[in-house]
Amino acid sequence: MKRFLLTFTLLVSTGHAQTSGAVGWLGAEKKTDEGLSALLSHDLAVHLGFLKPFHTQVFTPPVMTPQGPLLPMEVLYGEGFSEVTLGEHLLVLQDALGVDTVVGGVVSGNKVTVRVRQGKKEKTLTVTGQGDLLRTQTVEGVARLLGLKPHKVELTSNTAAPLLLDLKTFNILEAQKRTIPEGKLGKGLLEGITKPNTWQERAYLALMLKPGDLPGLDLSLPALKVHQAVLLEGQGQTEKADQLLANTTLPFAKTLSEVFHWNRGGKLPANWSPADRGVTSQLQAALIHAQLPSIKDTRRTLASLTPNSEFSLRGLQGVQLQKAEWKGAKATLEQLTDLNPKWLPYWTDLSWANFKLGKSAEALTTVKRALTLDPQDATSRYRLGLYQLAAGQEKEAEESYGKALQVSSASDTRVALKELWTLQNPVKLYFHAVLDEQVGSYRHASADLKTYLKSAGGEQGEKARDRLSRVVGATCTPKLGENPWTLGNGEKITVLKRKLVLSSNWNVRCEGVLPLPLTFTYQFVQDGKVLASGRAEPVQQPGLSGLKVPGVTVKLGEARDGDLTVKLTSRGGDGQVFEFAETYPLKGEASLKEEVVSSGLHLIDEQGRDIQGEDIVQVLLEQVKRVFSDREKVKKLYPELREQDRLEVLKVTPEGVEARLRKLLSLVGDTLGAGSQVFFPDEFVTPLGRTPSGGEASLNQGLKA
Repeated sequence: MKRFLLTFTLLVSTGHAQTSGAVGWLGAEKKTDEGLSALLSHDLAVHLGFLKPFHTQVFTPPVMTPQGPLLPMEVLYGEGFSEVTLGEHLLVLQDALGVDTVVGGVVSGNKVTVRVRQGKKEKTLTVTGQGDLLRTQTVEGVARLLGLKPHKVELTSNTAAPLLLDLKTFNILEAQKRTIPEGKLGKGLLEGITKPNTWQERAYLALMLKPGDLPGLDLSLPALKVHQAVLLEGQGQTEKADQLLANTTLPFAKTLSEVFHWNRGGKLPANWSPADRGVTSQLQAALIHAQLPSIKDTRRTLASLTPNSEFSLRGLQGVQLQKAEWKGAKATLEQLTDLNPKWLPYWTDLSWANFKLGKSAEALTTVKRALTLDPQDATSRYRLGLYQLAAGQEKEAEESYGKALQVSSASDTRVALKELWTLQNPVKLYFHAVLDEQVGSYRHASADLKTYLKSAGGEQGEKARDRLSRVVGATCTPKLGENPWTLGNGEKITVLKRKLVLSSNWNVRCEGVLPLPLTFTYQFVQDGKVLASGRAEPVQQPGLSGLKVPGVTVKLGEARDGDLTVKLTSRGGDGQVFEFAETYPLKGEASLKEEVVSSGLHLIDEQGRDIQGEDIVQVLLEQVKRVFSDREKVKKLYPELREQDRLEVLKVTPEGVEARLRKLLSLVGDTLGAGSQVFFPDEFVTPLGRTPSGGEASLNQGLKA
């Protein structure tokens, strides 16, 4: 539940601050420090009149990512923050919230270290002591740092610590059930999340539990307007979203407005760069850069602002590798492997930087480290063979290339070909020919082998002659089986009907090697009109005997009664073309049940068994009412579903069930694969490609794919 609440909050969070400051959660060095750190965070916010830490963590405006709107912190740092990134953490909070002052820190036993960022200046305070005295001295010390007039410090009751820790982990549902803490501040804390009175409290509850209420709140602060705009954009209310952003002074609002325009199909300005609008805008630009390489690159600047962020460093090493800045790339990648030693690409790219710097021994060590994380990684396997070849270990290199060919795709092999060609070693010609053969470049493979054989002899020369003979005589003849097309559930086609779902069942058999890239194109034609068309390309590792081509799914919608011809064209990497055509009789329209069966969808019950029954709509209607009539079961299945939404689902009619079922069927072949399992009641809570039953739009639309 905690993780779900975190994700939910990130998608709909809002941001604002009535004051000019915000307090973030103080970190805890050990688990035993968590209670004190939570209490002290709240004490500081109350005494300074700043945003409370649980408000701060969800009021930060989100950036748009391919996964949907996410908090800047979630993108830059992931789940947590350590002491070494505290300064960057405060910088991002200050920029994203649009406040002048932010406070953070860490608690370690009897010592508290607080860092304050005010404007562009940072100050640090260290306090040691015991219990309530430590908390009082810390609050007073921070107030003095900020030049505030001292007044009596009222501490939050220790009994409020469990409630605050619930809020820190986004577990507001558990927090609301807590016993009222002692003292005025403790009582006010609980009332603030159960009976909201201030605009901060109303906004916080809307974000956490009822995002649909957010646009109706009268909230005028800049960061909050950005959040309201994100929610409205997700609901399709683009004009209102634009108006909110246009009237918002937060610099990031202008950046987000431009991103919304682009996301709707518009264009970004030439050489677009919001670098002068703060770190949040630069983070947004770095995310867009992955989608549109032509925009001005802000990745170096972002890394200079947040040098401990894995996201920023990953962007920086990408620039360095692209520009062949091997020394800088090596340093950045070494930092990344320290931050995240289990992420294989960092080790693989570090090995490449070492290799380009002439550090062969280090290159071998780091690529072997990558292979301990995933022995099936094709890039690492290919690079291991390359480094071994450079070191004169030809026997070991041949073994490594052989293993790489077993796990690689054609695209992996093409990249390995380019990297291999940089090697200054005549034997590279033999290995280059091996890879050329696998991707169907027979002319290049033949030329490489002939050149290699001018100087090669012995056992290696014999291998080259055998391979040359095979390359010259290689052929590949596609052959269709008895049933090149089946229903989506795999059954043989007898009579076609409109709305049925078909799946391809193609195979290729070869003599010698498979000439990749191999492409299949298909057309469904009736009376000269193309009703459906597409293409498929094998992604599996080629074998000596052939392979199964990945299936495609076709839905028959516009066809009429009469003959339907399916044309299939195969084109191999060697230039050979084969064409096939089959004609099927088509008559009538499939019933809803026939459509479901042909789609291959498995509509399952609570035990995961396929639902049975002639009247599929009635069976599904009964299932939905049975599930949603059980309040306790609904709480377990859908803990975030509101009671009014549960009652609304119970009003569903047979027509409503059929409409949702047909929507599901329309997704087969797009976002749903044939053979998918579907628990139909889920469609009334988080339906695919639609909004939840309560009418609140999901903001998980993200950037253009």
